[in-house]
Amino acid sequence: MKRSWLILLLLLFVGCTTIPSGYVKISNDPNEKIYKKYDEFNQVTYYQHYELFNAISNSSINVYIVERNSNSQAIEDSRAKLEKILLDTTIDDSQKNLISNILDLPVPTNNQYLRCEFIYEAGSWIFFDKVVILNQDGEKMEWTMKSYDKDTNVNSGIVREEYDVMLTDIDAKKLYDFVSSPGTVKMRFSGKYYVDYVFSTKQRAAIMKLINIVYDF
Repeated sequence: MKRSWLILLLLLFVGCTTIPSGYVKISNDPNEKIYKKYDEFNQVTYYQHYELFNAISNSSINVYIVERNSNSQAIEDSRAKLEKILLDTTIDDSQKNLISNILDLPVPTNNQYLRCEFIYEAGSWIFFDKVVILNQDGEKMEWTMKSYDKDTNVNSGIVREEYDVMLTDIDAKKLYDFVSSPGTVKMRFSGKYYVDYVFSTKQRAAIMKLINIVYDF
């Protein structure tokens, strides 16, 4: 009997979502699932959905909101630096095009924007350099990355590969359409090896909720 109770407790523990340190609910509503964390050094608030917290410690997707204080000059300062680099005659055309594309990204008027983490965590590397999200109609969203664009780590025999990217308004709209439409939505981490995942109903609802906070789709 004692062993049965221990197994039950273990299953309950494994199934629980762990709230990362520093995150608190944005309201006292018992059904509230949006959490926030303020970084006072960078004057940034991060918003996460309860249903996506497990993505941080498991292979999956994590969409989150970044909100900068209205008095923060970080975005403006960064754009000014990039504009100055464009005037440098020593950089080549490919670098100029890259900087121009970054400057063309829309600057959210409400100081909020979306980011997306693609996280693979398991017992062996797959060295992914592409992520594809596929909807029921065969439409795709694709991201490609270099090895130096990713964060990698090994902890107690578990490897971790992670890629974090900003979602433009176009990306956010397409992702919203994918997760809000009927049918299965899948994701593939592809590289030397590959692994596939299926978005759960709760994941899809959480992503929709976060996107709707920033954009009125």
